[in-house]
Amino acid sequence: MFPNAFMASGSSSSSFPAAGLYLTSPSAIRTPHFNRRQETDIQHLQLNEMLGNPHVFRLWNQYQGATERLLQESEEQKKLLQQINMLAAETHALRAELAEFRYCHNQQGLPTGTPRERFSLSPSDSTSQTAAGFMDVKPVVNGGGAMRPESYDRCVLWTIDDCQHYGLVTEKNASRPPMEKCVRNSQGETISASEFNAIKTTARMLVNIHLVPLGTPADPAAKMMTKTRKYYKKYFLQNFKDVLDKLEAQEPLLALCAARWKAEHILANCLTAIVDAEKAAKKKDAGGGLESDDGVSVAPSTKRQRKKTAEEEFGAESKKKRRRNHADSVRLKESAPPAPPLLDTPISEQLSTLGPSQSQSVVSRSLVPTSARSKVEVNFIYVDQSYSSLKSEFTERFSSIKDAIHLLNAMESSPDFKFGKSSDDFVAFLARIKDLDPNEPSLSEDDLDASWGHYQFTGGRLTCSTVLTNWDAVGGCEFACDLIAAALKTCKVARHLCFERNIEATSYLSDVYLENVISKLWDLWKSAGGPVEKGKAKAVDTTDGQTPDPRPSDVATQHVAGDKSVSLGAVEPTPSSSNNTLAVQNQDISTGDGDSGQGLKAEFEQLLKTLLKDDLWTLVKTNSITLPAPTKQRTKQDLISAILQDPKALAGSFAESARNMVHERKIRKGKTVSGKDSKS
Repeated sequence: MFPNAFMASGSSSSSFPAAGLYLTSPSAIRTPHFNRRQETDIQHLQLNEMLGNPHVFRLWNQYQGATERLLQESEEQKKLLQQINMLAAETHALRAELAEFRYCHNQQGLPTGTPRERFSLSPSDSTSQTAAGFMDVKPVVNGGGAMRPESYDRCVLWTIDDCQHYGLVTEKNASRPPMEKCVRNSQGETISASEFNAIKTTARMLVNIHLVPLGTPADPAAKMMTKTRKYYKKYFLQNFKDVLDKLEAQEPLLALCAARWKAEHILANCLTAIVDAEKAAKKKDAGGGLESDDGVSVAPSTKRQRKKTAEEEFGAESKKKRRRNHADSVRLKESAPPAPPLLDTPISEQLSTLGPSQSQSVVSRSLVPTSARSKVEVNFIYVDQSYSSLKSEFTERFSSIKDAIHLLNAMESSPDFKFGKSSDDFVAFLARIKDLDPNEPSLSEDDLDASWGHYQFTGGRLTCSTVLTNWDAVGGCEFACDLIAAALKTCKVARHLCFERNIEATSYLSDVYLENVISKLWDLWKSAGGPVEKGKAKAVDTTDGQTPDPRPSDVATQHVAGDKSVSLGAVEPTPSSSNNTLAVQNQDISTGDGDSGQGLKAEFEQLLKTLLKDDLWTLVKTNSITLPAPTKQRTKQDLISAILQDPKALAGSFAESARNMVHERKIRKGKTVSGKDSKS
């Protein structure tokens, strides 16, 4: 019995401990957890190791196949682009040939209203040549006579005096009537905006082909003249007449007048627009730098560039990523198959829908109708009309407009100066600037993208010169700030339009109009007797790189025995700002409390404002000032605020470093001035 029992006991004991060891062994418990963790940790595995999994292997094969198909489709796309460009070039050549052919026939005296000649420079694009447009136009060759034919009513506006009869011109605008209202059919009805845009497109093409390429005459006076209508009529009269003939041949509605004044005014407007764009570009180049996409003035490349900081590199990298993502999205849109063109749509619109990029097509951008452009959302762009926000805009983006800070400081000091009701013209002018939508289909090419703002500030009779006549017409500082904010928004919208439509613009017309608004308001403020705090304006307006020249006694170091107090050195007050002196007590800024401490801190902030942004960065790095994590590229005011919040910056040593930096810049400036005087 015992042996059996022993055997049973032994067998049970031999099996039980084994099970117990398995259940209670720490290594046995951790082993499944360790293996499971190693199976999920795949980020360090090699590709050949991951391909052992059938799911990964299937995904890899799908990826390889998609890549091959993408390469094949890219090659096909390149071939299609080449064919499109070839067709576009042939179309452009045929248009030029048709224009020359029709011009030669018109010179021989053939009527332009015959059925065989019912086509224009762009047969489908020029809507003025539709059946409703040319069937009622009598044959008029090289303009009509001085007397209006009896078959036409006076509302056709045969002479420019008829425009005054219908209230289209004023005494100040007698020679420049709004042509979109003056070009009419034989019944005296105004044409639509699309028809007028087609006429302007034809005129712009003729000017670019036949007038712009002409060289400069040998006359020295010609080099000083702007290439407007007066210039071409003086030096290239025959060329100008030929363009008039071609324009009237292409657009018969322009021939319904005496002395060809309608066609001549259309050409004059085109030439003026070209001259304005060239002046804006030259003004930006002469300002010492180019204008970037966000409006910040960039120094010329001839100067030694400072080393980029970490946050600037971070901002630049983010900007590159945004552009790269934008380019990727454009390529995705371009890869979509184009919709089949309709027979009754303009040729330029059909070509624009076929080409994936306007920059790769030989067709001019001016030929693409506004309605064919993609819609750009601009409602999110907002400019606050508070004084601090407006000052920040001019400080960081439009520092070249020097009167802006003076004007804002003066209005901020006297916000109720001559407050009243704005004139009706000012209200309408402001509403047009604020409410106009760049996606409006009636807008022409001259009013979009880099030229955005042209219609708002020059359309019709409401312009800066006619609206901003005196300060009473403005109505007060609040309305002036509203106008400035609207002009700033126009500048931002222009840059956003060029960015979204992939247009590289070197200048913007909206910047010219913004400077004109500031100049007009500043002149009206001074002529109305508004208070001007010259000292305060000079103290604030230090963003253009010019630091106020402190006197040597103002920047002298004061060491007090047994104390670490340091004098910050104040700028010498002017008679008009004697109550706003920056006198600093001989004590440490951090030791001041109450009103005296706040006053010292404010004076210290004024001293920091006299420094350039590069100098502030040097102080931050030298004194190990703690800066918050960057969310965007820091401005000068951001650096000053961060410095004032750090306790180390309120010590006497930091203030002494800032004061010495101002003193060194003054000495360098003095040497530069003395060197120039010695040379002279």
